[in-house]
Amino acid sequence: MDARTRSILTGDRFPIVYGELDPTPDPFVQQMRLEQAAQTDKANEAEQYALSLRDAHDLLQESLNAATVYAKSLEAEVDKLRQQGLDLGDSREENKRLVAATTQMRAEILTLNRALSSTKEQVREEIQGLWMRVAHLASSIEAIHASNSWRITRPLRAVVGALRGRKH
Repeated sequence: MDARTRSILTGDRFPIVYGELDPTPDPFVQQMRLEQAAQTDKANEAEQYALSLRDAHDLLQESLNAATVYAKSLEAEVDKLRQQGLDLGDSREENKRLVAATTQMRAEILTLNRALSSTKEQVREEIQGLWMRVAHLASSIEAIHASNSWRITRPLRAVVGALRGRKH
């Protein structure tokens, strides 16, 4: 009989009388390793994608903060000029340009705020979806490990546990 043959009652291998046991794992163990590696890769990719979304969000937030600081400096300059009460023709023209620039900056800040809010929500939803996928992948790996469809006996469960770093 083949050296890989196991007892139906105990799951133990029969004594080897002649030859050696083939060191390659049983096909179902090989398949389980492949599926576990694929699930782990998917989980890692999902995590990397979530991290890239968070980094993009941080860049947008920095851009918004810089635009806000610039707009506030323009507003302060306009207020300063108004307080000085300069009525010269050149100053009025400069005031008009500053007011126009401030108005434009306010509009850009509002646009950035709307984009950031929209992006925040999208990032939050995508991260939540990715965490759900990671949890699903982890449960799939556990299901593969605990599956009775392969009729894993106690010794085989010990081998699988050893592969995963558990002691039986």
